[in-house]
Amino acid sequence: MNVLTDQLATLDVHPDDRDILDRILERFERVTADGCIVLSGNHGDNSRPQIGSGRSKMRVARFIVACRDDLNMRDEWDTRRTCNNRACVNLDHLRHGTRQQNALDRFEQGTAPVGDHAPNVKLTAEQVWQVLDMVNAGSMSLTDIAQRFECSLTTISNIKRGHTWRHIRDAWQENVHRSPRGGSAGVEVGSTGGQSDGR
Repeated sequence: MNVLTDQLATLDVHPDDRDILDRILERFERVTADGCIVLSGNHGDNSRPQIGSGRSKMRVARFIVACRDDLNMRDEWDTRRTCNNRACVNLDHLRHGTRQQNALDRFEQGTAPVGDHAPNVKLTAEQVWQVLDMVNAGSMSLTDIAQRFECSLTTISNIKRGHTWRHIRDAWQENVHRSPRGGSAGVEVGSTGGQSDGR
């Protein structure tokens, strides 16, 4: 007997689902120091354990959360992890939620892709730094800067305000404040001395 056996034994499920749960139990490998339950076998390309079901594969954590919370696997919901371990299938670490809640979890845990690693990114970190330099210099309008980097005015405005690329903006501001060159040192992007969004 192990902790996973105890957890899955409490689930009131259809006999077909019980067969899948029994197959999951056969793959029990270990419990980590953080209490995460790790399985052997197929983990897919994203480190999440999978199990075959007919001709397809499904994520183990999603399946056992669906069994526990009486959810439909085809519905739109995400498996959230309090432990921040994709390989974990400990029911005490798993809960269901929306895609937005899952994204917020990842952001708070520091695992959300940011900057260059985010999906659909338009600019590199180096280009964002250049944008901030240009905005701070005040010699070009935000529209002109957007055209130069082939992105939208909203993208430039969001960078200026710190809505996106905040980690680069914070590092840039720290660098500007320490600049020995004077000029723009001490001037913050978005201060009253800066350009308006539409100029």
